[in-house]
Order: sequence, then structure tokens, then C-alpha cells
Amino acid sequence: MMEAGAGAVVSGAEGTLRHLPGGPILAAAVRSTPAHPGAGAATSAEGSSGTAGSGGTPDEHTQIESALDQQAEQNLYYLGLQARISAESRAYSAMSNVLKARHDTVKNAIGNIR
Repeated sequence: MMEAGAGAVVSGAEGTLRHLPGGPILAAAVRSTPAHPGAGAATSAEGSSGTAGSGGTPDEHTQIESALDQQAEQNLYYLGLQARISAESRAYSAMSNVLKARHDTVKNAIGNIR
């Protein structure tokens, strides 16, 4: 009775998580977590092929892989963007320091003339 109730809760959670951003990944995480130590094979962490979850269709697996690939591409894009912004910040700081040194030199020269 307890296993059936836990299975119903896990199934409901999986269904709900599929509609959230990153839902297939979250659903896989919920699916791979056993409800209690005596849970059956339906909630095992690894199936016969060594992948997380059980009972998933090949379409679900390709969707998950597609989502992970897309996330990896976005991470690389944001790392590149961060590197470009960091380089621009360093260039701005260097230019600012040069202009400040030039200003201070001119100001001191004017002050020495008086």
C-alpha cells in the first residue's frame, strides 16, 4: 500500500516537473530517487542500460539530451561573453589610468609654472 502511494506521488511530481523550465532534468532526478529503501525497480537509479530512470521512451531521452546540449551551448556563450566583458573592462581601466596619469602630469606642470 505504501509503495503504491509513493509511486503515485512520484508520478505526479514527474508530471508536474515536465512543465517547468528544465523540467525533464528535474523529472529524471525525481524518478531516480527511491521513495524508501525497499522501493522496487521502477524507481531504481540506473536501468539495465546504465542510464538514470526507467521506462523512459527514446523520445524522452533525446529531449533530455537536447536540453542538456542546449544548456551546454548557452553556458559556453555566456563564458565567452563574460571573457569579452572582462577584456573590455581591463582595456577601459588601462585607458583610464593612462588618461589620469597624463592629466596629473599636465596639472603638476601648470602648478610648477605658477
